[in-house]
Order: sequence, then structure tokens, then C-alpha cells
Amino acid sequence: MPKSSSGQSISAFIKGLLAGPSGRGKANPVDHTKYGNLEETERAIRDRAVEYIAMFNGIDQSPVAAYRGNKHSVAFPASLDISGMTLTHNHPNKNWGGTLSYADVHNLLRGNVRSMRAVGRQGEGGYVFRQGNNPDAQGLYNRVAADRGSLDTRMRAASDAATAAGRSPREIRQAAVGVLHNYYTQTASQYGYVYRRRKQIGS
Repeated sequence: MPKSSSGQSISAFIKGLLAGPSGRGKANPVDHTKYGNLEETERAIRDRAVEYIAMFNGIDQSPVAAYRGNKHSVAFPASLDISGMTLTHNHPNKNWGGTLSYADVHNLLRGNVRSMRAVGRQGEGGYVFRQGNNPDAQGLYNRVAADRGSLDTRMRAASDAATAAGRSPREIRQAAVGVLHNYYTQTASQYGYVYRRRKQIGS
């Protein structure tokens, strides 16, 4: 099984992307005002070694709360009302080729979040999944939940093809992620949502 430079197998990477929220993480709050506005916060957390998540008012983008996790995930209280907020977090993995996970999309849709964002390390840019016109959160949630099995199959097929072609671990990872990127892009618009990749923070 091919592995990324961090030692994680591609199979484990795909499994992690499609896993739902565990609900077992401990919420570790941090000062939510220390980083500044949304863009400043994304610049501050993008290269951190562990995950951070920050919440902002969905209308005026004022900071509301922030939490620190570990190198794999970050948790916030289940009791926190995130409806209408903008949430952003970082991906500390050194390997390019990340995207928003199923757990991220779960929080976006079940929490009625206005916008879910993620930033990669330097050079990777980031990702935005947000409400558009007449968003149908329940419809999109049901669709993504129903498609998880086929996405797993398609992502593994893409990574296997890249492996057979002698691609690098980073390229193999990107091949798998490309399936999910294309799925989000095509499916989101059918339910009043917008998904896009960003080349850089602020774009």
C-alpha cells in the first residue's frame, strides 16, 4: 500500500476523509480574539502543527470562539450553536491534496453553518463550502450520506490507477482527492450550495 511522506497509507487517508465526526474529542478553547479577522486568522493558523478551528459571525465576520485540537482533528462543544456562522480550520498535514472531509460537510449541513472553510499549508490554498441561494441542507446531507460508499470506491480506484502509473505519493493522494473535489463541485450546486478551491487566502 503506497504511503504519504508522513507514513499514512492512502487507504487510511481516504477512510479518514470519509469518516463522520467521532464526537469523542475534548474541546480546548483558546482566545478567539488573538488572531484578528477571518483572513488574518487563516494566515495565522495555516502552518500550525495541530488543528485549530475558529468561528465567526456569519453576517459581520466578528470572532465568536476558537478551539485547539491535535494533528489529526479538532473538537468544539456539541452544545455550541453554530447556526449561521462561518467556520474555518487548518489542515496541518504536510502533504498537499487535502479537502473538506465528510465530517466537515456533516457539521456544515447539520449545524446549518453559513460557510465551512479550510486552509492548507503554504502553497496549497484552501477550500470553501458555503450556502448559496435557497440552500437545501437536508437534501444535500442525505445525498452525501448516500454517496459515501461509491465515493470510497471511486477514490480508491483513482489512487490505484495513479499508483499503477508510477506516480509519487503526493500525486496519488491528489488523484483520490480530485474525485471528492469534483463531486463536491458538481453536487453542491444542485442543492443551493457553492464549493470551490482557493489558490490563496483572501481569494
